Amino acid sequence: KGSFFKKLSGENRAGGKRWRLVYLATRNAVVAARKGTDPPSPLDRGWYVDGIVTAVQRFEDTSRRINQNGVFEFLGIGGFFFGYFARFKWPSPEKRATMAFQPITNSFTAFGKDWSW
Repeated sequence: KGSFFKKLSGENRAGGKRWRLVYLATRNAVVAARKGTDPPSPLDRGWYVDGIVTAVQRFEDTSRRINQNGVFEFLGIGGFFFGYFARFKWPSPEKRATMAFQPITNSFTAFGKDWSW
């Protein structure tokens, strides 16, 4: 496996590695940036969300390859988690092949209660 993948997943550390969400971009914004052009509409741009939302993305490189992605604070109000767990597959990180996700479950936690579907 490539060194980028090892860093992404925490180099086989138990629980994987957690990443903080700082910036969101639409597909159109990414395509435009790669082409060096402006996005097709003002809504197709990126947004810095650090300080607005606290989110986690975690990759765990076990035999199941688990990804956790979700929000656990919004505008400073915490005490909840809304997100999903998925298996991930990255056939060739060295070639920047597309990473694929297969959702396992959605999860909502608040007031000490857990709901999954």
